[in-house]
Amino acid sequence: MAAAILSLPLLAYPFIWDQGVFADIAECMLRGGVVYRDGFEHKPPGVYYVYALAFSLLGRDYWSVRLLEVLALGAAGAGLVRVGVRWFGSVWSGLVSALALPALYLLFGQNTAQPESFQIPLIAWAMALWPLEGERERLPARAFASALLISAAAMFKTPAVTFGCALLLDRLAQDWKEPGWKQKFGPTGIVVAGLASLPAAVFFYYSARGAFAEVWDALIVFPLHYNRWAGSRPLSAHLIFAENWIQSLLPPASMILIGAGIARGLFLRRAATIRWAGWMAAAAADVAMQGTYHNYVHLALLTPLSLGLGLLLMRGATVDEPRGWRIWSDRAFRVAGPVLVALGMIQYGHALASVQHPFGRIARVPYRDDAAPPEGREPDVVTYIRSQTRPDDRIFVWGDEPLLYFLCNRPMAGPYSHLLVMIPPWSRGERLHPLIVRLGAEKPRLIVVCSGGCWWSPEMGPRQFLETYPDMRQFLRDEYEKAASLEGHEVWRRKE
Repeated sequence: MAAAILSLPLLAYPFIWDQGVFADIAECMLRGGVVYRDGFEHKPPGVYYVYALAFSLLGRDYWSVRLLEVLALGAAGAGLVRVGVRWFGSVWSGLVSALALPALYLLFGQNTAQPESFQIPLIAWAMALWPLEGERERLPARAFASALLISAAAMFKTPAVTFGCALLLDRLAQDWKEPGWKQKFGPTGIVVAGLASLPAAVFFYYSARGAFAEVWDALIVFPLHYNRWAGSRPLSAHLIFAENWIQSLLPPASMILIGAGIARGLFLRRAATIRWAGWMAAAAADVAMQGTYHNYVHLALLTPLSLGLGLLLMRGATVDEPRGWRIWSDRAFRVAGPVLVALGMIQYGHALASVQHPFGRIARVPYRDDAAPPEGREPDVVTYIRSQTRPDDRIFVWGDEPLLYFLCNRPMAGPYSHLLVMIPPWSRGERLHPLIVRLGAEKPRLIVVCSGGCWWSPEMGPRQFLETYPDMRQFLRDEYEKAASLEGHEVWRRKE
C-alpha cells in the first residue's frame, strides 16, 4: 500500500513517444485489429494488452494507464516484503526494499509506463514464490509458478529471459546433491516448461489468427536486426554505460548500504546473498542485451536493486547467528543499517527534487470529442485533423509522431505508427510496397507528413525520406492533394 501511495505522482504524467506507440496498438486491438498484422511493433504483446485493459476499464486517457502502473508498483512492493521475509528473515529488509522501489522508479520521470514497468511486479513475485533450500513441499507448483511469472515478464520484453536463466542455475545448484536423476533434473524440467509456456501460447494464438509471419517478424527477425544495429559497441562502452547508471541510481550512502549488506549477508545468509547477486547479474544482462541504454531500459534493474538496499537489515537463521568477534561486527552492522537507510532516503529525496514533476494535477488528454474548436485563431494540427474527419475515418502519419494518432482519436491506416518500423535503417524499403498496397485499399481520409528529424536518423527527416522513396511520394501525389500546413505538418486530403 505504501509503495502504491508513494507512486501516485505518476498520475500527473502524460504520454510521450513510446507510450504513444503502445496506445496506438492498444486502440487498434480495441477496434478489432490483430496485433502485429494490423498494428506492428517489435515488442511482445504484454504491454499492448495492459494499455487496452486500462482504456477498456477506465477510459482512453493518460491517467488510466498510469493508475495501472501505480497498482503494479504496489503489487511489487508487497512481493518485495515477502522476499525480505523468506530470503533474509527480516520484514524490515522487505519494507525498506518496498519503499525504495518507488523512490528509484520516480527518478525516471515521465518516460515510464514502459514494458519494464509492468515486468516489475512479475519479477518480484517470481522471487517471492521461488522454493528455497530444503523447501521440498509443493516444490513443483512453486517452481512452475515462478517460471510462469518470468515467462509473463518476457511477454513484455524478451530480454527478461535472463531472469529465467537465474532460475535454472539456482534450481540446478539446489538439486545437484539430490539422489537420482529425477530429483536432480525433474524440478529443472518443470522450470523449463513454465518458461516456455507463454511464448509458445503467443505464437500459437497469433498463428491461429493468421498472423504467424508478422509475429515472427516482430519478435524474432526485427529485434535481431535492431539489436545488431543499435547494440554493436565495444566492451569499454558497455562499462561506461554501467558506470553511468550506477552513478544515476545509487548515491554514495546507497552504494555503501548495498556493499555493507553484501558483507553481512555473506556471514549470515550466504546462499540468499549469492542468489540476490545472481538476480542482480540477470538484470544487468537484461539491460546489456538491449544495447540501446535508453534510460527506461534500466527499469529492469529496479527489483533486485531495491532488494539490495534492504540487505543490511537481514537477520541470520537461528543456527547461524554470529558468535565471538562476529557479534561485535554484527552489532556494528545493525547500528549502521538504519543510519545508512536514513542517509539514503535523504539523498534520494534530494535527487527526486531535481526531477521535473508536474505534481498537483492528474494528466488528461487535452483533446476531447465534446470540446468546441477554438475560435479566432488558427487550429493546431490535431484540432484540424479532428475537424476534417469523422471518428471512423482512417488517417496515416508519415513521420515519427505516434502520439498523433492517439490525440486525434482516429483509426490508424496500415500497421505502422512510426517510420522506424516502416523503413528501418538496415532495410532498403522492402516494407513500403505492401504498405502502399494496403493504404490504397484502406483509403485513409488524410495523410500527415511530419517535419523535423527522426531520433534514429539525425541526418534525415520524414520529408527527406519521402523524397528518397519515389513510390511513396508518387502515391501521395496521385491520390491526395495538399490541404493545409500547420505547425510544420503537411496535411494531405484524399482526392474525391
